[in-house]
Amino acid sequence: MINIAFITKDSALCGFVIDGHSGYARSGKDIVCSAVSALSHMAYVGIEQVLKLECDASERDGHMELTTLDHERAYVPLKMLEIELNEIKRQFPNYITITYRERRGL
Repeated sequence: MINIAFITKDSALCGFVIDGHSGYARSGKDIVCSAVSALSHMAYVGIEQVLKLECDASERDGHMELTTLDHERAYVPLKMLEIELNEIKRQFPNYITITYRERRGL
């Protein structure tokens, strides 16, 4: 199961945490994991390299997270990620969970 948590600050998207593997198919053939991975990397590249926003990001096998304080400028890539991951969840409901949690602090 891939667990996705969108991070919000005052109801605005400011990041995400993606954890786990879908288990849809074996490694290298898992279209659910591949789609989630490609979309999350695109959001990361858009935020860090295209928009050049400061963000905290980390990645390891089966885990990726990113947060930024500039949620206004990061809105488009984060919203696109949210829309597309919800579409994948609609198509493969047994392999993805999506939740939302409020960012604490800053």
